[in-house]
Amino acid sequence: MNKSENSKIKSIKRWALVLLIIVAAEALVITSMLYFNEAKKVDEDGGVQGEQGEQGESIVDQVSRHVLLNTQEEPTVLTIKDLSSLKAENPQFYKNAKNGQKILIYSNQIIIYDLEQDKIVNMSSVAD
Repeated sequence: MNKSENSKIKSIKRWALVLLIIVAAEALVITSMLYFNEAKKVDEDGGVQGEQGEQGESIVDQVSRHVLLNTQEEPTVLTIKDLSSLKAENPQFYKNAKNGQKILIYSNQIIIYDLEQDKIVNMSSVAD
């Protein structure tokens, strides 16, 4: 092979690598979007249902009257639908929880909130 052919092969390999990186990045973005959209939908196996929009914001406002929350982060707000499946995963944390109560999930903490009684049922730090 001469230098010209060698150069063309290297150029093709570079472009193939760039294309592969772009496709991998797009796949990562799409997967992330699907994951976060799914987290806000009903999770039949996990026993929770997501809250969206103003309803979720209202719950965060109510909880913030009881505890200092991270205002730089928007939590995932869920409603407990099947307490038994949650207790199976973590009986100690969910021991005083009830169906219908809210769960606020931040990157560094999780809070169970009783909307009817306007009380925090339990909260815990999440390990990084």
